[in-house]
Formats: sequence, structure tokens, C-alpha cells
Amino acid sequence: MTYPEVSFNRYGERGSIDILAWHPLTRIALVIEVKSEIAAVEETLRRHDVKVRLAPAIVYERLGERPAAVGRLLVAPDTSATRRRIADHAETFARAYPLRGRAVSGWLAQPRHAMAGVLLLPPGVNRSRRRVRVTRPADEGARP
Repeated sequence: MTYPEVSFNRYGERGSIDILAWHPLTRIALVIEVKSEIAAVEETLRRHDVKVRLAPAIVYERLGERPAAVGRLLVAPDTSATRRRIADHAETFARAYPLRGRAVSGWLAQPRHAMAGVLLLPPGVNRSRRRVRVTRPADEGARP
């Protein structure tokens, strides 16, 4: 089960979890942080950490369940800029999000414990902006 934009206000820390996922069979919660770009590494890690730390209380408050474990997943577009940013801070990202690629996909298919990883996805096509041509009947098209 997934819950988008789960807001919270606990102990003076406010914000929202981009996507909160819950696996009822294993009682594992996953806090997903979605970024269009990774601009400020420190802030990205800090804000994600706050959300993960507060997740057990948020899950209990929202779902009435106590998670056995809480995972963290950073999702970003698979672009050269994203890869360069991660490479520039390789040690930091390796410690904060040790799993990548297939290891993350495998965990998503069968969560068994807490996980921390990065998932880079191909940039999507923005389908919300489409060019629309308005056609007019022949008699309306003529201007006086």
C-alpha cells in the first residue's frame, strides 16, 4: 500500500513524506523521497533522515500499526547531472544509501528488513503539457 504526501507535525518538525509505503505482511514501512534533482546533498539527507526517524510514529498514527523496520529510498531521474552529483559525494551516498539498482529492485519485490537505497529512473515524459490545435468551421475562420 502506498500513501502519497503524508504530512506530519511532530516535536516541532513539520513536513511531508513524498511516498509512504507499507508492506503489511512484513510490517515494513518505506519512506520514499522523490527528487527532480539533487541540489543540496546535506539538506536532502537531513530531511530524509527526519522523515525516517519519525516514520514509526507516523505509521502508527495513520495506520494503527507498529513497523518492524523502516527503510529509506531516494528516487531521482537517471540523468548525467544526477549521476555526477552522486559521484561527487560518493562516500556520503554510499553510507546513507548503500543499495543501488538491482539490489533495490530485489528488495522492493521482497522486503525482509530495513533498507537504504537509491533508485534512478529514466526521466518521464511530461504528458500534462500537450499542444492542442483548435480548428474552426470554415465560416468562422474568415476575418472581416
